[in-house]
Amino acid sequence: MFFKKNPFTLSFGRKPPEFIERYELRNRVITTFTMPPITDTLFLITGVRGSGKTVLMSSIASELEKDSSWIVLRINPHHDILQAIYDELYAAIVQLHLSFSAEINLGIFKAEMNHNSLPEYSVFNLKSLLEAVSQKEMKVLITIDEVINTPQMVEFAHQFQVYTMENLPIFFLGTGLYENIADLQNEKTLTFLYRAPKIFTTPLDISAMASSYQSVFQIPTHKALKLAQLTKGYAFAFQALGYVYFEHQDAQALDEILPIYDQILRESSYEKLWSELSDMDRLVCKAIADSPDDLVKTIRQQINISSQKFSVYRNRLKEKGLIDTSRFGKVSFILPRFKEFIILQYELDAL
Repeated sequence: MFFKKNPFTLSFGRKPPEFIERYELRNRVITTFTMPPITDTLFLITGVRGSGKTVLMSSIASELEKDSSWIVLRINPHHDILQAIYDELYAAIVQLHLSFSAEINLGIFKAEMNHNSLPEYSVFNLKSLLEAVSQKEMKVLITIDEVINTPQMVEFAHQFQVYTMENLPIFFLGTGLYENIADLQNEKTLTFLYRAPKIFTTPLDISAMASSYQSVFQIPTHKALKLAQLTKGYAFAFQALGYVYFEHQDAQALDEILPIYDQILRESSYEKLWSELSDMDRLVCKAIADSPDDLVKTIRQQINISSQKFSVYRNRLKEKGLIDTSRFGKVSFILPRFKEFIILQYELDAL
């Protein structure tokens, strides 16, 4: 297959022409939302920046949208969330030309379903719309990208819980960085979010990425596999390396394109990740980068830190999706060429 236009993208969030589907995670959410008995009505997708959270959410929403019994509303978290849901749900009902057995009771009067009769928003009026949707055995999915702890988000979470307890057909799918979701959960009245199922965006399948590279670039299997391994399964790295390789296919040696690949990772993702770390987080990262064997003992000795204190920062970096702690007594970076990025950062700071 020959591509005249680069099938990879450096843009975040948008589903690229060439991407790896997360079938297992996608099907887990869809099955939970659609197959009775319905045990959960919300999922929170979390992971490091650039790990494919938004694309996964969009994939799930698009799949449910194919079912005529679902209304999918994509809501901006920086607006009045409940007002936006009300406006968009009303518009969706009008657009679908739903025929209800009775007019929808909105407050103390009845409103016909047309664009000129939308009453003022209230939680009661929104409930009436959801009840009307329920009459037709339909469901409403709310998607919010980059969930953060704001008064609007807290208000929505409270009301969502109320509507759920009233068995209204409303579902929620949100994405967010781990620390932002944790911050929202820490609200005293939102403890139900602790029990909400969470999906962590694990690395993409290396063999699937290699197959994609081989198909796009028409290269041998071993070379496609080498490209895929350079990404470590990081979703943005899959796009970045594919983008660079497409633009520089004449450069047969990977060493010729690695500096460009590193620059894109640095400018588009890693500098932002680095800026969000505390000084101590960075010091631990530097010790991991300098470690010759990935041993926790060696890393602790480099920065003269106790085992108890190191565990705190190890857990923080793990939760941020930066390090792998699956090997007993060892830690290593999950992100591709993040070690090289850190070493360079400290060299630049020393100038």
